[in-house]
This record gives sequence, C-alpha cells and structure tokens, in this order.
Amino acid sequence: MARAKKKEAVEFEDNEEEGIVVDLSDTDENERAELIARGVYDAVITECEFEYSQSSNNPMWSIQLQIENGEFEGRTLYYHVTFTDKTRGRQKRDLMAIDPEFLEETGGVFNPEKVADEGRFIGKHVRAKVAFGRYDGRKTNNTRELLPPSEGGDGFV
Repeated sequence: MARAKKKEAVEFEDNEEEGIVVDLSDTDENERAELIARGVYDAVITECEFEYSQSSNNPMWSIQLQIENGEFEGRTLYYHVTFTDKTRGRQKRDLMAIDPEFLEETGGVFNPEKVADEGRFIGKHVRAKVAFGRYDGRKTNNTRELLPPSEGGDGFV
C-alpha cells in the first residue's frame, strides 16, 4: 500500500492527563462536508492501493487524490480503476492520464498489485472530472474520469 505523507486534518486539544480530547458537544450529527462543484480540477495522487471490490470481487486500484488549488484546494477525491475485460479501454485511458511513460516502459503488461505497492503513481498530477452521484440516498461527489494534467491551469475548468 503506497501513501503520501498527510497533513493533520483536524486539530485536537492535547490534555496531559487524558491524552487527545475530542469535543463533539456542539456538532450536528447530520453535518456533511460541502459538495465540490461539478467540474474538472487539478489534483495530485496521494494514495494508490490494490484491493478487490466489495460488490464484485474484481481487482482494482483505489486511488485518493487531493485537489491542488482553487476554492476546493486540499479536498480529497476518490477514484477506482477496476481490472476487468469490459473496462480495458478505461484502464488504458486512466494510465495515459496518470503516467503515459508507464505504458511505454511496460508495453502495457503489468501486475497492478506490484505497481500499487511500489507507489509508482504517488505524486503524479492529473485533472479529475467531478460530477454528482447518489450513495445511501444522499447526493455525493463522484470522480468520473482522470485526464492528463493541465499546464499552468487555475485548478478549475
């Protein structure tokens, strides 16, 4: 499992007697993160793990991206590259966006688990196409596609 170093997302009070103390007394349990506007964002890959999908048991990369600039800078996006015969074209488009040299170096033949474990894609820049979807009856963000990185973009297209 390959991961980039992360910044601390939340600051907690450090109490010498009790250790870290989290105060949720003024927190609404229905509060959710603000949805990211539909669009295309400059992002960097911070994690790439090899796993198997829960619903179909297909091998896949589970990728985390961080938006690099603009209004939603620092927000996390999620994307999955599933390895099935039906998704081979998408796999190749994704790899062309993430790391086109990888396809040249491997001739398009590789072990996805080994690639994830090596951390080859950590720190690679892409553009992430974000839309809306539904999960458990709630509107959520859905990363629909990865595109090659922009050159000097402002983070939102």
